[in-house]
Amino acid sequence: MSKIGSQLEEITKTLTNSCSKSEKSYGYATLLHIQEESSDDSSSIQTLAHNTPILISLVLSDVFHESDDEEISAQALKCLGFMIYHPLLVASISVKDTELVLASLVKLITVTKIKSLCNLGVWCISVQQLNVQVLASQFAPLLRAVVHALDNPFASLSTTFEAMQAVIKLGSQLHEEMSNFSSMWAPAIYRRLLSNDKRERDMSERCLLKISSTVFPPTLTLSQTLVEDMKQKLLLRMNDLLKQGSKVQAMQAWGWFVRFLGSSATSKKTRRLINDMLKIPQQTFSENSPQIQISTLVAWECLIDALIQPSLLACKTNEGTYIDIQANGLSKSIKLIMTPLIGIMSSKCDVSVHSRCLKTWCYLLHKLDSSVSCPQIVSLVLEPMFEAIFQTVPDSANLWLRQFCQDLLNDFALAKCQFMDATSTSKPSFSGIYTEMQYAIKWLPWDLNQLDFFMKMMNLIISCSSSHEYTGSAVQIFKSVLKGVQMELKSEEICYDRVMGCLNTILSFIKRICGDQGFLYGSFQFIEAVVEELKPSLLGSLLYKLPLDLEYLQSVHEIEQAKIEGVNSIVYMDEVSPVVYLMAIYIHVLVQSTSPETDSAQKGTSIFFKFIFSSYDPIEYLQVVTGLLYKHVEFRHLHLWIAVAKGLTDLLLTKINSDKTGHLATYHLLIYPFVVCACTQQKINPVECNGNIILENVIEVWRALYVSISDSESKFGGSLKINFHEYLLEILNRWIDENKITMKVDVNIDICHQDRNTDLNLMSLFASAVICIVENFDKCCGDCTALSNAINNRLKFIARFMQLACMKVGTELTRCLTFNSRLLAALTLFVRGLEFEQNIVSFVEILSSSLCQWLLHVLGTDKSIEYQVQVLWDATLSCFKRSQLSLNSSLLKLQASLLEKSLDHPNTLISEPTITFWNSTYGKQIKLDYPQNLIPVLDKLFRKGKINLQARTTSVLKRCKVTATNNRSIKRVEILKDTEYHFDKMDKLSSSFKRKRMELTEHQKEVRRAQQGKGRDCSGHGPGIRTYTNLDFSQGNDESQEIQNNVAVGKENPIPARPRFNSTYDPWESLVRSPSDVVSVH
Repeated sequence: MSKIGSQLEEITKTLTNSCSKSEKSYGYATLLHIQEESSDDSSSIQTLAHNTPILISLVLSDVFHESDDEEISAQALKCLGFMIYHPLLVASISVKDTELVLASLVKLITVTKIKSLCNLGVWCISVQQLNVQVLASQFAPLLRAVVHALDNPFASLSTTFEAMQAVIKLGSQLHEEMSNFSSMWAPAIYRRLLSNDKRERDMSERCLLKISSTVFPPTLTLSQTLVEDMKQKLLLRMNDLLKQGSKVQAMQAWGWFVRFLGSSATSKKTRRLINDMLKIPQQTFSENSPQIQISTLVAWECLIDALIQPSLLACKTNEGTYIDIQANGLSKSIKLIMTPLIGIMSSKCDVSVHSRCLKTWCYLLHKLDSSVSCPQIVSLVLEPMFEAIFQTVPDSANLWLRQFCQDLLNDFALAKCQFMDATSTSKPSFSGIYTEMQYAIKWLPWDLNQLDFFMKMMNLIISCSSSHEYTGSAVQIFKSVLKGVQMELKSEEICYDRVMGCLNTILSFIKRICGDQGFLYGSFQFIEAVVEELKPSLLGSLLYKLPLDLEYLQSVHEIEQAKIEGVNSIVYMDEVSPVVYLMAIYIHVLVQSTSPETDSAQKGTSIFFKFIFSSYDPIEYLQVVTGLLYKHVEFRHLHLWIAVAKGLTDLLLTKINSDKTGHLATYHLLIYPFVVCACTQQKINPVECNGNIILENVIEVWRALYVSISDSESKFGGSLKINFHEYLLEILNRWIDENKITMKVDVNIDICHQDRNTDLNLMSLFASAVICIVENFDKCCGDCTALSNAINNRLKFIARFMQLACMKVGTELTRCLTFNSRLLAALTLFVRGLEFEQNIVSFVEILSSSLCQWLLHVLGTDKSIEYQVQVLWDATLSCFKRSQLSLNSSLLKLQASLLEKSLDHPNTLISEPTITFWNSTYGKQIKLDYPQNLIPVLDKLFRKGKINLQARTTSVLKRCKVTATNNRSIKRVEILKDTEYHFDKMDKLSSSFKRKRMELTEHQKEVRRAQQGKGRDCSGHGPGIRTYTNLDFSQGNDESQEIQNNVAVGKENPIPARPRFNSTYDPWESLVRSPSDVVSVH
């Protein structure tokens, strides 16, 4: 036998046989010690369980010992409490013994006059884990004993505490029985809520909190009991507490009392009592103390429990209709609950009070369950609270309140698309972000009738906030709403009127917020959200046209210079598709924007237009955009043009450029900056539009757009390509001609800086256009024969601008020097790339006058400009040399003006290369007709020995008469009579050189005889010589040698080879036809 077993046998003997108080006391002390030690030892507890049935009868006998020995009874109760607490020991107790135990405890509690024994008896009930069925059979006497202990005759707070613990225990074991009989035990607890003793109030409240699930919702009997108590003394007691200043205690009790009223709170019988009770929080809500206000708000949640009953809640049916909440009085209850909450959120209270108020409001949303999405509930609960919060001025204290409500609103909006399924019924959506408020809020999908509510809330968020952070939240909510709208509108069951109603609501909202001057930045995001979330099939459909009721279109007056033929003009109240309506608002907002547009903002604007052009018909909407652009022709509006151009440049323009209408639209877009700068009545600064949009940006984007168009056009041929450039050049040429007078600058006249900048703005744009045309000349030319007119037009445009730019050389303005330098550099590259004779001739013919002006005005200007002119002239001369043009009088006439200015130019870097060019080309020609304007310069330079003129053999050739012979390969050249003397004289002048010559060959002798008329040619036609290709009269004669050097094939200046084009004049053709030609001389 184990040690514990032997000890238990000894204890049993002692309790059975001993009559000594000391021995029994020792026995119970030993038993209690063994119980404590055995609780963690399985073998010991098994031994103890084996002996429990014997020991329990002994213990019960000592509990009711007739003697007044309190100590023995107390020890016996402690041992009994352990026996009925430990599960293994409880299992060893029979049902009969269990009933005996319960009966003994009830008797002890209700009969004993010793407080400590009563406490221990109630304690045994609070810790027991007896069989529930046995407890249920003994529930009535048990409950009677516990109620007796609650209101014990000893007025002992400890006994009451143990009784409350027994109530909690029985409530967990016998939930239904305790709930049904709550009117018996609950009043004894809630009455203590108004006790002056804080300990009693606290333990009563803790007890109620633990048994809330048992006592609430209260039974009708309990509610009636409370009503009677309230009328008799509780209401008076609460008023007394208020007068005493114990307002927090009064409100804590008030909250519990309201909850105990339950459904009776909505009964007409209790209406007067409820009104009297509501006077108490009415006083505390107006207190300035945060503690009192918070306690009142906590108590207010109890009123929510009493008034919001599940049976009164409206539920959404599958057909999407709602039960009317007016009929059951729920709307009045909600208004009553919401009134103080709105008052607190609208007032300046401590942040802790606002936080508690918001939590109370969330508790109301939680209690409303899925009916929170009901339109009537939304108008009573959500809308007023959102208005109160969103209308306050944002600061650091209420920032989290605004964010919380915005997130809540966004969850409500998302409920539409998260659970929208045509094949299933609507399901609730739970807001998962409200763990901090400890309440889950259910949402059902809203319907289109509630769209106005969302628009109103977002308008409040926008109108009362200035931070971009709030704007971002509003945009996010708006996108969530639009997702729901899109899902609803794609339903086949939706009718036309509802579609139009939705579009009108959304566009009216956009129009309203875009009219707010303080919210221009955020307006872009809302418009972009509509375009992104709603499908093009809806926004671009012509079925859903709306009147363009934008008032600004009435006040826009187009400038006369901006009236371009073919621009699609949109007017006020035109019927347009929704996307056109949005574009008109978007452009208006851009025009009205006065804040500096950052790179990121401008990038966003470009992305918007790119999205429009890529998602919709780019031709149609490019026409719309250009039509709207031409209603705003001011320099500060160029940032709008930049955004449109960037959006278009990033796209593949194949579709646009393959269509005539698309060409016209891009043409209108390209000339818009020129239209702006050509409006001379406007005073334009180079840096405007809040100091961020500068002309350099416009030029950069214009160049990119032009290059993009040119690259795309290289894939297409035909008239469309020619017509596009012809349209562009026609208007640009016209504007240059019209602005030549206004843009002339006299450096001796002191003009204002403003007007000078106005000129240079337009000049810069024209320079950019010229440079683009020059750099992309090869893309536009293609087949030179087919496009000769187009080429000439481009060269004429370049010539016009060069003349205009030359006027600006003397202004010494940085921007003027910059675009002149870039222009000259581009022209230099262009000239170096010229190959075709037709292009070169056109270049000389059209640009000669402009180049002459630059050669004249380059002196004394900026060194960089002077250098660029030198480089351009060198490239021009090199082009003339390598092109193998026919060097005849016709070409010399074209080049005369250029050579006149350059041969005798003061700058040697220009004159010397020109002289070298002359000597290597025209200086070696035999016969030329010099233009009249070139003769003085040639005479001057010839007398100085700098240039060569026509070769001396020209006089000899003029004295030869060429006649045909019978043989096609032979010609007869007759020497005139007055030339014989000339040849003899030449022989005498050259006698000094005869000593140096070698002996004459037979051929040379034959030539000499031919010169003297003593021989005949090979064909018997008389004196003469047969020669090939050149006039090889004599290899020994100086003049013959000079002729040979000038005309022989393969020498320094050969006969010009046939160029790549058909020449209109060849000076050599009348003299020599081919190497097989034979010339006879008489």
